Amino acid sequence: MNKSKHIDQGVGSVLFDAMGKPIESSDAKNARSLSTFDGFNRPVNGWSQNNSSDSWRLTAHAIYGEASTNPKEKNLLGQPQDFHDKTQVNLTLNNQLNLS
Repeated sequence: MNKSKHIDQGVGSVLFDAMGKPIESSDAKNARSLSTFDGFNRPVNGWSQNNSSDSWRLTAHAIYGEASTNPKEKNLLGQPQDFHDKTQVNLTLNNQLNLS
């Protein structure tokens, strides 16, 4: 666990996994965040909590091209396909790039 102290932010901490990716962090207000990664070390989910009495919220979710139909044909292997942010807006990257 890595701890840091900032003038404005106070004391914060970050917990890293064995690959060096940040999986949990917290700040002086006890706001926390969690992150998960897939087998290729790509970010998949992010959760946030404003304080210890707040409930956890899914704030980010990524779907990669391997989950689509014919990913090799569409050149989606290893590529982010969809991303959902904390507003639950679905950003379909393929449609924005006119790949589907």
